[in-house]
Amino acid sequence: MLKYFLLLISHSACYPVGEGGVAALTPQKTKEKGIFMKLNIDCVRDILLYCDQEDNAYIEYRSPWSFNGHEYSQHEMVYHVGLCNDADFFHRACLDNVPSCEVEGLSFEGQKYLDTIRSESVFAKVKEEVKKKAVPVTLEVVKGVAVAVISSGITGSV
Repeated sequence: MLKYFLLLISHSACYPVGEGGVAALTPQKTKEKGIFMKLNIDCVRDILLYCDQEDNAYIEYRSPWSFNGHEYSQHEMVYHVGLCNDADFFHRACLDNVPSCEVEGLSFEGQKYLDTIRSESVFAKVKEEVKKKAVPVTLEVVKGVAVAVISSGITGSV
């Protein structure tokens, strides 16, 4: 049985990018089909995987954006690229060119985060554990569960 501590931080706001690529300080609610956007960890993982394999990633916010067998709407992409930027996962990102953005590599934080969820088997176990425990899905919760899954695999095999 996995044991882990959870740090719950809400990522329910979308911070639009203002002049010069600086995120505005006032959160705005983002709606898609009348439903407030919520964190889609598959989308975050796919964005990070895509940016990791490209030196200078160019992401078009077209509908649908397809990667790794998943499809995401334009609203999902804008929201989740913004979340990744807010979490300092990108070395540098130009987000004010809607309907696209450019990302110049993952930051150290982005690389560390991706490394915890890169493995398909670890990621599947993370999603299973989060669903089983019925905890809110945040970037920190996913990382904490991934670290616990990896640690249990290492200690279980030693």
